[in-house]
Amino acid sequence: MTRLSFNQWRNSPDALLQCVFLIHFLFSAWSELGRWSGSALTFQNTFFLLTLLWALHEKRSPTPVIIAMAINLLCIVLDIIVIALFYPKYGNSTSEFSAVMAIFNLILRVVSTIILFKSMDQRDELDGPIPRLPTQTMSTISVSGLPNNQPTNNNEGHYNGTYPNLPPPPKQELPPIPTSYSEHH
Repeated sequence: MTRLSFNQWRNSPDALLQCVFLIHFLFSAWSELGRWSGSALTFQNTFFLLTLLWALHEKRSPTPVIIAMAINLLCIVLDIIVIALFYPKYGNSTSEFSAVMAIFNLILRVVSTIILFKSMDQRDELDGPIPRLPTQTMSTISVSGLPNNQPTNNNEGHYNGTYPNLPPPPKQELPPIPTSYSEHH
């Protein structure tokens, strides 16, 4: 196993993601010191940190980074709600400290969203362009054994030919209208 120097680590593509993980881990842990928020912050911070670990593990795929960014954006809204509802008004110094750390964590979420967006772009470049299915109009699709008729203007997108070897639809005879219906109308 080779040793990684600080300069090598700093220039690695995952260095920023690792810093985002460590900083959010630290502020999440500090925001949990007080009991002012219950388990609201624990739930969202855990899922965000897990998706960051997933993004660090899957080095080429942009999917974990996209999910981490989506959870981080959702956490911004949830953090604002939790801090607004549960901020300790008359708490001890530990509760106030943890609430302030939750506010710092909220502020850093904006920066980490930008970093995640840049990381997603880098991974898209590594992965290459996203493959797309070829698009075809109805007029270019040909069913084997059937003529490829061009659609008319008044029936665009529909097949206007006949299908060979298909029996005609059965003719349905409707019963006559009852005389009582025609007498009343």
